[in-house]
Amino acid sequence: MNIIIATAGHVDHGKTALIGALTGIDTDRLKEEKEREMSIDLGFAFLNLPNGDCAEIIDVPGHEHFLKNMLAGIGAIDLVLLVIAADEGVMVQTREHLRIIDLLEISHGIIVITKTDLVDEEELELVYSEIDEELTDTCLDTAPRQAVSARIGAGIEELKDQIAQMTSDIPPKRSDLAPFLPIDRVFTIAGFGTVVTGTLISGKLQVGDEVEILPQRTVVRVRRIETHSQSVDSAAAGTRVGIALTKVKVSALKRGNILTTPGHLAPSRLLDARLRISPLDDTRWIKNRMRIRLHLGTDELIGRVILLDQEKLTAKAEGLVQIKLEESFAARTGDRFIVRCYSPPQVLGSGVVLNPQPVPHRRFDQKVITELNLYEERSPHRLVEELLLFKPKAFSVQELAQRTALTSAELKEILATIETIPISSDKVFHRRQMDRLKEKILACVQDYHTKRPTHIYMDLRALRAQIRVEEPLLERAITELTDEKILRHNEVRVALADHQPRFTPQQREVRNALDRLYSNRMFQPPADLAEVMKIIEAGKDIVEMMLASLFESGKLMRLPEGVILHCQAVLKAEQVLTAHRSDTITVGEFRDAIGATRKYALPLLQYFDNQGITRRVQDKRIIKRNI
Repeated sequence: MNIIIATAGHVDHGKTALIGALTGIDTDRLKEEKEREMSIDLGFAFLNLPNGDCAEIIDVPGHEHFLKNMLAGIGAIDLVLLVIAADEGVMVQTREHLRIIDLLEISHGIIVITKTDLVDEEELELVYSEIDEELTDTCLDTAPRQAVSARIGAGIEELKDQIAQMTSDIPPKRSDLAPFLPIDRVFTIAGFGTVVTGTLISGKLQVGDEVEILPQRTVVRVRRIETHSQSVDSAAAGTRVGIALTKVKVSALKRGNILTTPGHLAPSRLLDARLRISPLDDTRWIKNRMRIRLHLGTDELIGRVILLDQEKLTAKAEGLVQIKLEESFAARTGDRFIVRCYSPPQVLGSGVVLNPQPVPHRRFDQKVITELNLYEERSPHRLVEELLLFKPKAFSVQELAQRTALTSAELKEILATIETIPISSDKVFHRRQMDRLKEKILACVQDYHTKRPTHIYMDLRALRAQIRVEEPLLERAITELTDEKILRHNEVRVALADHQPRFTPQQREVRNALDRLYSNRMFQPPADLAEVMKIIEAGKDIVEMMLASLFESGKLMRLPEGVILHCQAVLKAEQVLTAHRSDTITVGEFRDAIGATRKYALPLLQYFDNQGITRRVQDKRIIKRNI
């Protein structure tokens, strides 16, 4: 099993020397680090343990100026070695690193007291007492203590044994998940091109794999993999790897980018999370819209915190938040992060990502708060079902994987036990959600009929505006209701299957009068609304309403150029065309045949052109007799 270990502690307390004594590897690789005898950036080594496990060790800098580099290395570790020098005891950065360890809830740890060759027994006892006091009520208060001296090798073998014993309690990495590698270094090597390094948190990688770099969405291929300075064909979760990539420049990548399977994650600038303020310092707090530094994976991002369920977060408090970042990132549900004040960059608290791809929220929205609480649900089955039931949305397995951190295989197994319906080749919708959607559609259509009793149909555009769901869901629901003989619909309108328009006696009288007027006048209809109102002696509002009813029923038809004719007139004109002795007809011939003026003959022919009954060729129409 591969485990990930990180050091922590104050500057010059012997972290790098300790790793050298454990592994024989000097993790200070930079020239400046050699000259200053101080770690500036992350260093890496590996240790083969007596029990057969392999430990990847990350050496983090202790100086406060390089705290962001420390945070880039400690985010996803299994075990921490909190290093405290016996000749100095607990110092400022010891406390700051301890605060970070406690916020990340890293419970597997060993307190390593270094430089014991520089103090006597009495001084060492005082250091032990100071450590006990500092660790009270932290996640490391029961962690074992081990005194060592890297210079003379005292206690090093005992420390290896303690590390090996502790690994038995650490759960194995999920190699069955998609590969997830936060990049911590980017550089070039002659003959290999662009190389990235990082710790493979989950999944497997093989030479030849196609991978995606996020948030850039750059798809590349794995050319070569190295682990522990050896070329390998594949790497498993928990392994420290160097990966040579094809067709990408160094300038296009940076620390903080994520390497994963194409399409597994999507970039975002928002994340929903539960945020906890450090319990170790009463002076630290977060207010709404406060600017912060977010340390997620190996990345440092600038953003603002929106408090969703509280006015202010004070020491030891926790709450639901949405963080708006100034740059895109990629994350998974369950990823942990550290929040620091923008200036001065003090550690404020930690959080866990609940939804890495949310929409913007309003504060104190109970529906949003309920949804976010679902992400903390421990039961995978319940989490998946509640997500499907929470709002009318179709989900793909990939989308559910991004929100739940479950594998595709796990999700497919869960979905097989939930009553869902396929919406497309890769999306499903909960059956109960579909039933709710159908009830909502029926209520909307019924309400429309109640408020507009003279209308036969409701326009689908009006229904879409009220329902506001994805089009495939609306189409599926309407189709089911139509199959069940509850609705009737066409491409643009919908109505209850048994609905008939209702009119007042006055409305019916006006409607019938309009019907007779246009039917009798055939190809000499009224010129305008004023003439209609004068002939039937009715007001504008009721005339317009009943005209709309006749249009909807199909008794009146609106032709090109605004011409209005009775459906019987259009039918008669079509019969004239069909009976015409020639396969072609001119506007004049058609005008004479129907006994109309050019004002009405031409719009009729244009209508027939649109319907495919005639086809215009220069100044004639060809009649398609097989229509």
